[in-house]
Amino acid sequence: FFFLMIRRPPRSTLSSSSAASDVYKRQEYGERRCCKMLERKLGLSDVRLVAAMLLVQGVAWLSGVRFGYQGILMQATLGLFALGIGLIVALMLHCAEAVFNRKPRFTLRGLWHFFWITRPLELAWRAVTAPLRVLPDAYVLGQVRCGTTSTATYLSRFPGAHGPFTPWTFDFVQNKESFFLVGHYFGCVHPSLYRMCFPLRLTRWFHTRVLGRPFFAFDACAQYLSAPWCAEYISNITPHAKFVVNIRDPIEQNCSWWKFEHGSIDFATQIGLGTEWVAGREPPESLHEALLLSESERVRELFDKASYDMLRQHKWWLPKWASTFPGGQLGCLTQLGKFGCDLERWWGFFARDQFAVIEVERLGDPQKLLWTLNQLLEGVSAMSTHETRELCSQVVHANATPKTGVHLQLTAKQQQHWCAVYEPHNHKLADMLGSDIVRGWSRSPAGEDRAAFESISQLSGSQLLQLREAMPRLLRSKMLKKIFDSDQDGYHLLNLERALSHDSATCSLLVVQDSQGKIFGGFAPRVWQQQRGFFGSGECFVFECAEDRHDSVKLHAWAPGREPHFMFCDSDYFGFGSKALRLDQQLHCGTSAPDEAYGNRTTLASSQVFTCRRVECLVPV
Repeated sequence: FFFLMIRRPPRSTLSSSSAASDVYKRQEYGERRCCKMLERKLGLSDVRLVAAMLLVQGVAWLSGVRFGYQGILMQATLGLFALGIGLIVALMLHCAEAVFNRKPRFTLRGLWHFFWITRPLELAWRAVTAPLRVLPDAYVLGQVRCGTTSTATYLSRFPGAHGPFTPWTFDFVQNKESFFLVGHYFGCVHPSLYRMCFPLRLTRWFHTRVLGRPFFAFDACAQYLSAPWCAEYISNITPHAKFVVNIRDPIEQNCSWWKFEHGSIDFATQIGLGTEWVAGREPPESLHEALLLSESERVRELFDKASYDMLRQHKWWLPKWASTFPGGQLGCLTQLGKFGCDLERWWGFFARDQFAVIEVERLGDPQKLLWTLNQLLEGVSAMSTHETRELCSQVVHANATPKTGVHLQLTAKQQQHWCAVYEPHNHKLADMLGSDIVRGWSRSPAGEDRAAFESISQLSGSQLLQLREAMPRLLRSKMLKKIFDSDQDGYHLLNLERALSHDSATCSLLVVQDSQGKIFGGFAPRVWQQQRGFFGSGECFVFECAEDRHDSVKLHAWAPGREPHFMFCDSDYFGFGSKALRLDQQLHCGTSAPDEAYGNRTTLASSQVFTCRRVECLVPV
């Protein structure tokens, strides 16, 4: 039972030959290696494995097969199965209200789906063995849609890192967040049971004493920073922990959360939780209405009540009105994004040197991010230079939502209003951190930028705006400037390199028009200069302008797991990917073909071999 109920180690996304992959493999001295193959190949683990065992024993009994202790084994298996089903029903009824904001009701459809998406027996096993387990050494504090999943992925690759248990089987929460302190475990937030989410003390002893390797546990919940009670609770549980705080432009965050939660709403309906909403937690019709609702007096009172009364009145149990967000997931949008107020609350319980604050824009620079994590975890764990270099070639963008600009969800007037609401909070945070990135968050509506883009390129303002939204977050607040035009500056790569050098550009957008009039190109996060092999990073992308839809751009971005053939530049050709886009040094002709690195299934140009009519280069300023 011990071996069957424990959690499978995370899977590595790195190549098996890399040094960083070896770091990941060192973490597989876990509690659940014995049933990893069953879970990975057949989906059998926890109550599903017990159900399979019960089925096999039942078939054997009906077939007349007899063996020693058969009756006792069947009774034990049946008892485990009954315990699992009972916990599944309890989880379904609790989570329907606390997580999905639906009126709790029992349905066979919901039971069937929760049978596959929860781990009830592992939860029971861990609750029983909670006193034998460790508490976390580090936390990734964030708000929803602020990059906590990506940061946790980087953190999990440090030597000795052990993420938390979660009762859910969804990939994006594995080895990342426990959800314990926000009410997923029937509202219990007692510190003695919080240990259930982390490895056994025996595991820590084995790693540190027998293997001589580092060991630390972490929790990376995307709700701990904004939950008003969490700072006080965690100060009572782990007062000396380290904290990584993820922050993001509040307007972008709200748009991303709006999209994500609508997917969650559809999911809850599909798994049989019904469509009857808990009173006061009905989803608004639009993002703007959701933002207005979160500014209401009722929601503010709920957050104030959660801030001052939780630990004194409710002790270690969260009331239903507070789980998992006071006012519901879509009723608290503007209570999120006020990072300065949240940090002040946390700094009231912990020393500032226990924190490292990471803007979501910095997640695209693995080298700086890993250096920050190394500094924070000094004395706990450290990653060697060689291992860091291996990881820096792979930009992590986990749990992403489809790219759509802010202007597609809020009108220019609405965006201007909400920028004004958040502006004082952004300036307060910028002063606290001394961050120029944060100061750039309060910007004018996208419509003004679209008008400014109209005359600088053969691309329309709307197309340039879409391409800017696909660039690294640090560049999305910048304007674009054309520094090279083949019609004016000549048809040769040397002229393009000279223009880039003159403007001290570190990245650029290449725009090509072929003789048939089709426009395409790519974003280069590195300077074009001759060197051997492929270079660049996962921030590269290629694009083509759709011929059947005006002002539409089709993006093809590199994704983790594909070959790192980002960009190249040799003595004869330069371009993106192995085959995606290739131009000669004279900017006269080129080739384009389907490319595995970028996932484009057709040519970017109008034909596989094309002649250039015009080549432009734009840089963010």
